Amino acid sequence: MLEKNQFPAGVRHGKQDLWSAKALENWRRTQFAAQEAWRPIQAR
Repeated sequence: MLEKNQFPAGVRHGKQDLWSAKALENWRRTQFAAQEAWRPIQAR
């Protein structure tokens, strides 16, 4: 996902890449927006 630029770059800290909770939440919200907005078709 990082190589395809589908995920925000992490902040390098030693041997680890770190992401803030806000960055992760923003990414999650954009990735799942369509799924979370889905509503079943109402019966007539």
